[in-house]
Amino acid sequence: MGQYILSKFNHYYSHGDDVLIFNALVGKLAVVSKKTLDSVKQDDSIERLFKKDVWINNGFLIRAGTDENSYASYQFRQQLNPKGLNLTVMASENCNFRCAYCFDEFQGKNISEETIRNIVSFVQKNLNEYSYLYLNWFGGEPLLAKREILSLSEQLKKICQRSSRSYSAMITTNGFLLDLETFKSLLRNNVFTYIITIDGLARTHNQSRPLRNGQPSFDTIINNLRMIRDRFSAKRFNLQIRTNVTSNMLNDFPAYLDFISKEFGENPNFSFMFSPVYDWGGERVKAVASNLVDSLKEFYFILQSHPAHLSLKDIYRNLVDRVCVYACEGTFTIRPNGELLLCPQLNQHPIGTLSSGKMVIDTYELAKWRSCTSSAQVCMSCSEYNLCEGRNCPARLMHAQKNAEEISCGREWSEVENVVQTLYITDRDLFVRLEE
Repeated sequence: MGQYILSKFNHYYSHGDDVLIFNALVGKLAVVSKKTLDSVKQDDSIERLFKKDVWINNGFLIRAGTDENSYASYQFRQQLNPKGLNLTVMASENCNFRCAYCFDEFQGKNISEETIRNIVSFVQKNLNEYSYLYLNWFGGEPLLAKREILSLSEQLKKICQRSSRSYSAMITTNGFLLDLETFKSLLRNNVFTYIITIDGLARTHNQSRPLRNGQPSFDTIINNLRMIRDRFSAKRFNLQIRTNVTSNMLNDFPAYLDFISKEFGENPNFSFMFSPVYDWGGERVKAVASNLVDSLKEFYFILQSHPAHLSLKDIYRNLVDRVCVYACEGTFTIRPNGELLLCPQLNQHPIGTLSSGKMVIDTYELAKWRSCTSSAQVCMSCSEYNLCEGRNCPARLMHAQKNAEEISCGREWSEVENVVQTLYITDRDLFVRLEE
């Protein structure tokens, strides 16, 4: 037995004469010839590897006798306990869209002045316990409360400056109200990450994501994105174009890739994400139930054969981050009325209230959520159980346990080979070459 062995967390996928490797423990990607990999699998050849340090430093080779499961458990615990304070603030529970698949009827209000004061007070009292503050603006459509977002952002930015803590934010918005002045104001207040959904070309998008009055939304969103692209290319921000995929998009998907690649693919500030539409309940989704897809396999095949230049770094990030942020310590979701949620998707199940700058929480519900792990046989028998303990999404895990349903490993992990193959074709810079 040699001094080094291949990591048990390596995943191998053939790609022509090469093999793509994904190490799930450290989240690294690599490419190597089949011939070299076959020789490495012979113990006596490992010591003679020309780039052995590259294999070791990236986790593909480990010292013989290393307890990788213990390290995986350690990494998992570290991920559950970030050093920062992560607040999701639902700035508005109303929306100017009526998306075909959305479960919410949006009869809510914008964030109240009282809730804003309580958030400011809470951050002032507790920020010293954390190394940074990260805010996620969510809704409804958060930009319906633009005035309140900017007011709270300015106050939190000042608190962080006085406390020598970093402050940054993201916003999930439909993009219709993200005009040039709004974007400038958000960027000035450290909103560096933007998630905007475009569901295909104009016809498909407007059917899927019309305005509340039934009018189209596509052209306004695209024009907003073009202005941001043309005026802010040198600024520090990431704008993720998310596409919620249904079966009726399949025929137009190549043309859609042509469009977004031509418009935004060459701009380093833009990245792209593709996700199935999920049935989160409600009445509207029933009308599109026949178009829901269980797998993105066909869409990944189109991506792999298409010449589009698209940054898929967010898909890579989802592959690496096995645990939902809402499973982690220091993460709280605040409704406009000050109620506290475990997750933005569970807006009918508050577990407490933010009042007088203090969080009054049902600690039993919080403990059940934060300690939820899977004991399903499919998880317990998995060689990589230590990486996630089945907790990639606590909401889905608890729902599956309650209803005796099959546990899901998450979107990217359920199609990991297709994801890795697609990443290699679209962005080879993500891969380490393990030989000259």
